[in-house]
Amino acid sequence: MDIQAYGFSYTPPAFISVQELFAEMQSLHKAKKKWRGQFRLLSFHNQVDRNSLIRGGILSVRDEKVALRLLEIGGEMRVVPTEQDEEHIDFNCFLFKLDRTRPSRVVRGLFTTYFGSLSIRGWGQYLDRLSAQVVRNKVENLLEEAGESASLRAVSKYIDERNISTTGVFAQIVVSGNFKQLVSDLREIKRLQMHYEVVDEDINPDTPLPQHSEHVRDTRVITFEAGLRGRSAARQIYDYIHAMGASSAKVIGITEENEDTDVDLNMNPERFWNKDLDEIKRTMRISVEDFSDSPIFELLSGRFHADPRLS
Repeated sequence: MDIQAYGFSYTPPAFISVQELFAEMQSLHKAKKKWRGQFRLLSFHNQVDRNSLIRGGILSVRDEKVALRLLEIGGEMRVVPTEQDEEHIDFNCFLFKLDRTRPSRVVRGLFTTYFGSLSIRGWGQYLDRLSAQVVRNKVENLLEEAGESASLRAVSKYIDERNISTTGVFAQIVVSGNFKQLVSDLREIKRLQMHYEVVDEDINPDTPLPQHSEHVRDTRVITFEAGLRGRSAARQIYDYIHAMGASSAKVIGITEENEDTDVDLNMNPERFWNKDLDEIKRTMRISVEDFSDSPIFELLSGRFHADPRLS
């Protein structure tokens, strides 16, 4: 039977490799509009290494870029029909059996790149919510279309009024260093490991900045949302921002909702950096419902400098 999808037909064998199928589909689809759609996690196999985020499983894909990224990971693939008659199959996704031998962070990168923060409460559950960053991007576009300022507070208010669920942690960091290169590096890291967006490049004159050094060429404020898996927000932010080679950085604000246990965000920052979420067995989640009743950011004091080995 032929597969009818997005204006082209293809008759695959009973089973076909990812590489073979997409080589054929790309040649058929080359001049046509890019595929559109979403993807979701369908299920996990018992072979999944639970000590890693994902080392195998079944993935449903409708996005061309995601599918092409899966080529880099490897695995097996079959077509999933949604409607079937005697003449053809209309399909809305491909199923990939992911290669369990490749690093799990690459698979995670697929989710964080194209979906946002990965939110899995238990093995085999669906990815059933948009991340805060994805929602924020959509809201910013709406605000811009309406001619309003797409500030973080405006976006937060918009999200709050519509009761949109979000996951992750918003943080604001003052970074000293080669800002242009730093942002470029951060965007590359986003592709693989974390989801964030530079929101505001202007410095608030009231914001306490890190001390400058002879190597500092630029100082900016970066506001972003980071998905969390098994580590504290501050620790994750601290590690990544310094791994990028910033000469110094200072977290000036962070907000989250503590669901299962209390963490004092105003405690000694050094203790907070070293707080391991694996130790307290919980997931940190932001709640938009808190935006209207409390400041978006809670002030954290203290100044932290990059490990010389990283700069």
